[in-house]
Amino acid sequence: MKADYGCELVCGWYPDELVGNPLLFIIPERDHEAHLAAFQVAVQGDVPHEVFRSLAVTARGPDKEYPINLTLYPLAGGLMLGLLETR
Repeated sequence: MKADYGCELVCGWYPDELVGNPLLFIIPERDHEAHLAAFQVAVQGDVPHEVFRSLAVTARGPDKEYPINLTLYPLAGGLMLGLLETR
């Protein structure tokens, strides 16, 4: 994952703490399976990308959990751009 200073405002992580980690790093472990399944569907293109806009999820910060909106945008080569915002 790549990150900027917005992630510090949204869920308390400094960018250098996130760089190189998978997106699941900020997802609570109890939600990993559901996120992996949804991500696989999105990467395969089986569901229109509009379905994956502004998902209400929980993000794991260094000291607590945060309710966020995660917006995914499919990119070439099976990559995804994810944007986080507070809700």
